[in-house]
Amino acid sequence: SPEAKEIWAYRLPSFLGILACVLLTWWAAGSLYGRQNALLAAVLLAAALGVNLEARLAKSDAVLLACIILAQGALGRLYLARETDGQSKTIAALFWIALGLGTLIKGPVAPGVALLTVLPLAIYDPDRSWLRGFHFTWGVPLFLLIVLPWFVAIGISSGGEFYQRSLGDDFLAKIQMGQENHWGPPGY
Repeated sequence: SPEAKEIWAYRLPSFLGILACVLLTWWAAGSLYGRQNALLAAVLLAAALGVNLEARLAKSDAVLLACIILAQGALGRLYLARETDGQSKTIAALFWIALGLGTLIKGPVAPGVALLTVLPLAIYDPDRSWLRGFHFTWGVPLFLLIVLPWFVAIGISSGGEFYQRSLGDDFLAKIQMGQENHWGPPGY
């Protein structure tokens, strides 16, 4: 259909993703640095050249970034709260939902960023009580409820070829050297 060929339909998710990034930056930074500094962070993000470019491209990276900012903001709030009250359940749910959606968008990127934040905090902060705020007993199943249906469906529909290509040809190749026609160190 002609509507399916209109580029705006593909660019709209990028724009909405960047809009979410700006608002989520304000939300995430607010708990760490106060409202004024959070507003400044959001304005600076909105004014960044790369972000403005990304808002106009028909790619998944803007929505992925929104998921990562939501997860990191929730992580920061859980770390600062250090208590498991009713609000921590809502924040933990946001964390696990953001990780699940981020995983659906681009595989291990969002969980990888969260893990690279949690591990140093858990290693260097002797008080690990904040980890209870993640509510792993229902958080991990919530994450799996979001991602497993797609992973099962794509495995069945591709006869396992999707996993061969994404893990073998794409992921491992990026770990070994730069990929996608640009120079970069392993993992870039």
